[in-house]
Amino acid sequence: MNQLTEAETWLDSALATVEIDSIDVKNRVTLALGEIQLKRGNFHSADLVLKPLAETVEGEPEAADLMALRAQVLRCQVKTRMGEFDGAIELCEAALSRTQGRFGWDHPLVGDAQHYQGLAYHEAGELLQALTAYTLAAETRTRVHGKYSRQVAATYNNTGNVFWRLGLLNRALETHEAALQIKLEILGADHPDLAVSHSNLANLHVQLRDTSRAESLFLEALRLYALSEANPLFLAKAQDNYGELLMSGGRTDLARTHLEAANRAFHQLLPSGHGSIGVSEVHLGTLDVHSGKEGGLERIRAGTSDMLRSGRPDAAYEIGSLAQLLYQADLSEQADSTIEFASQLIRSRFGPDHPGLARLLNIRAKELIRKGDSSEAMGLLEQSIAHQLGWSALPTSDVVTSRSRASDGEFATSVLLWCQAVGDTIRRGSVGDTTLSEVSRYLRAIIRLLELEATFAEALSGQGPETPLATVLPAVLELQSTIYSVAPTRSSLDLIFRYSEMALAGDLHTMSARSEASEFAHLPPALAARERRLIQGLGLANREVAAWRSTGQGAVPHSLMQNLYSHQDSLSELVSVLHAGYPRYHSMRFGFTTASISQIQAQLGIDRELVQYQVAGDSLFATVIRQAGVSRSNLGAITMTEELVGDYLESLRQSDYARSEPLARSLFTRLIAPLDLQSTSRLIVIPVGTLLDLPFESLINGESEQPSRFLVQQRAISYHYSATLFARSPASPEAVPSPTLVVAPVFSGGLTLPAELLAQSPAQQTITFPELRGTGREAVALDHLFDRYRSRSAEPAQVMLGSRASESALKSTDLTAFRYVHLATHGYTNPEEPSLSGLIFEPGDGEDGVLHVGEVLGLELNADMVVLSACRTGVTSRGAGNGLMGLSRAFMYAGTNTVVASLWNSDDDYTAATMAHFYENLLQGQDKAEALRQAKLTLMEDPRVANQPGLWAPFVLIGES
Repeated sequence: MNQLTEAETWLDSALATVEIDSIDVKNRVTLALGEIQLKRGNFHSADLVLKPLAETVEGEPEAADLMALRAQVLRCQVKTRMGEFDGAIELCEAALSRTQGRFGWDHPLVGDAQHYQGLAYHEAGELLQALTAYTLAAETRTRVHGKYSRQVAATYNNTGNVFWRLGLLNRALETHEAALQIKLEILGADHPDLAVSHSNLANLHVQLRDTSRAESLFLEALRLYALSEANPLFLAKAQDNYGELLMSGGRTDLARTHLEAANRAFHQLLPSGHGSIGVSEVHLGTLDVHSGKEGGLERIRAGTSDMLRSGRPDAAYEIGSLAQLLYQADLSEQADSTIEFASQLIRSRFGPDHPGLARLLNIRAKELIRKGDSSEAMGLLEQSIAHQLGWSALPTSDVVTSRSRASDGEFATSVLLWCQAVGDTIRRGSVGDTTLSEVSRYLRAIIRLLELEATFAEALSGQGPETPLATVLPAVLELQSTIYSVAPTRSSLDLIFRYSEMALAGDLHTMSARSEASEFAHLPPALAARERRLIQGLGLANREVAAWRSTGQGAVPHSLMQNLYSHQDSLSELVSVLHAGYPRYHSMRFGFTTASISQIQAQLGIDRELVQYQVAGDSLFATVIRQAGVSRSNLGAITMTEELVGDYLESLRQSDYARSEPLARSLFTRLIAPLDLQSTSRLIVIPVGTLLDLPFESLINGESEQPSRFLVQQRAISYHYSATLFARSPASPEAVPSPTLVVAPVFSGGLTLPAELLAQSPAQQTITFPELRGTGREAVALDHLFDRYRSRSAEPAQVMLGSRASESALKSTDLTAFRYVHLATHGYTNPEEPSLSGLIFEPGDGEDGVLHVGEVLGLELNADMVVLSACRTGVTSRGAGNGLMGLSRAFMYAGTNTVVASLWNSDDDYTAATMAHFYENLLQGQDKAEALRQAKLTLMEDPRVANQPGLWAPFVLIGES
């Protein structure tokens, strides 16, 4: 006889035969018996035992009340398992209110009530309410039991399942891994309680399509369940899910063994018509269809009806997965029939806007597109999108209201598939001009809605769940480009430009200098300081998460993710405060929309042109804007351009001019020659992707004769990360006396730092940065230069040289006092995780010497320009521009209009010469872009240098010119 049966027999006997004088003891025995019935899966029996105890209790007031509340919380769990979700939620709410009132918030029963209320919401399909309840439960249980406790692990497990249902698979994985780590720490690897975690992780890896990992986790879960008398319901669920995995892999005999065992257990443990029985019947019915066994489709329909009648909102997910299996097995008729039957039931049970219905329609539409029937898919998806938005049909204007956020993943999938279907239909010539106009209008409405929903904190960190806006923008841009190729109207071009700007700008609009907004908004210093602290904290939290991921050690620890989410939430709350109390500041910092073509034209003037590069589908495009016109060019396949750029940059770093010259001509022919450029003196480049790495100044006009063959010899070039940022760039201040700060560490003998500070591979324990002999000469030369121009509205430079050029000294300096900030030091960029980029200074006084992007965000500048005259030790050969973007935008946020930086390691002597010429040109009155151009031209006067762009071209100007 197993332990649970022995305990149950003893307790039954005690209640029946032993005279128990103490009501308190009798209540405890009754409670224990109810818990045993719950663990055995005898839910009706458990409810019968617990109900009298929960409703009427005699005995000492506090002890009696405590027993009643425990019984009430257990009944909440029982009701949830029985599928009576409304009753379960009511019981938990009542228990939570009574417990808090009697014992306060820091009581174990408060956490239990919150947890099981979350479970009831979870099973009822109210996922956002479930997430809220689980979050509160995790906080309470951590306070009461400590982080390393079974209670906290259980809540993490359930939270991970909610993330999974919301489509946030990475967050689900991290949360489940955190739960498993807690259990391993306190229970050991062979404890049966770990089975639930392994089973949950297995289900998640199925969704991530890592079937081998999923199978090993299922087998480990089943091994652990066999070690003790496990909860038979959990064991049955693991068997059922494992059987489904085996079925999808074609291992039908073994699949049937597990599925039938689970089915028998469900029928034994659960009432007739329970949703879990329905899931099991659907799985077995699908296996019957695969095996050619009669009655399979009828079994699927009966199981579907059970799931939906029982209120199981995840029915659509189960049915959708099985429909995909049927499509993969070329059983399209059976799959279509299953989806149609389930869709009708969902509409009648949950309404037309349920996310499960969207999932089923997405699966059906994807199959239609695969079979070439894009027109039917297009109509199906339009209906689905409208219902998800709560509209009777897609709108006739871009004035929209709101939608449910619980279905972000399915909504984004619907839009992506619709864009694909419409694009296919257009390319086949099956869409008229009226329909094209309607499609553009639908796109505007959808994008406007998603734009309103975008959150500042998640966008800034880049680590929150990807927003639907970010997910659908590439597909929307590709579709609008397809429309333009058929009907090249100005309105269509305006939309392409806007969507491109949204894709380019993203969080970049938040990088505009704080001083620009606070100058007009009279923001209290305390709020400004709080914003700065939160931005810095969020940047550092993001860095910690990115650093962990770069090590390849598996899921990010829960504590790091919680720190990140906490900063996101705090910053979102602050943004709401600013919106309510300081609307003008909020509008300037967080609330503005992308600039239009007309706004860009008004900003340009007659002597400047702007070219915005865009990727749509597999092609690279460019939009040229000037004061009097606009044009768009298709520049061909993006992959070809990426290969050329990569080869060209490699040749520059190797000073291989014989190789670089033809590549520079090819890139000019590909990127510049097709554009409708006029003979203006200034060109503003908005690069994208691999073009962030490219110094356009060094491209060679194949049609141009000597000596003006390089683009730098024809135009002054500056860069922006979006045209919207360009349109918002403030005018340069007039040249007034203001000091320049020069920070130049030398690192005598070199500087060795732990690799983990730079988020490098754990196999590389340390990284050594060599001595910078040239920075000392560079700093002294600039000091002499500013001293020499003192009579021309320039003040002497303040120089931090050698050991005085520490991270601590830089942070403790009042940086708002300097017009120019010149940082001559080692730098490193991380193209995959820009937040891990940074600059190296002397360590000491509590600082590690590494100024990360997150720390830059916390600086307070009021500078016209920051120069990063950095040697990029350790930078990968490709992708430096993406990492440089992270550094540059961080300095712009901290409070500067312009960043001058190098795209690759530059020679000390030529760096010093470039900087000396650049600053002298500035002090003589040239603007920044022209001053940098003239500095390069001065170096090119030496014929040996002119043909080596690797010596004169690394520095680029980003921002206001």
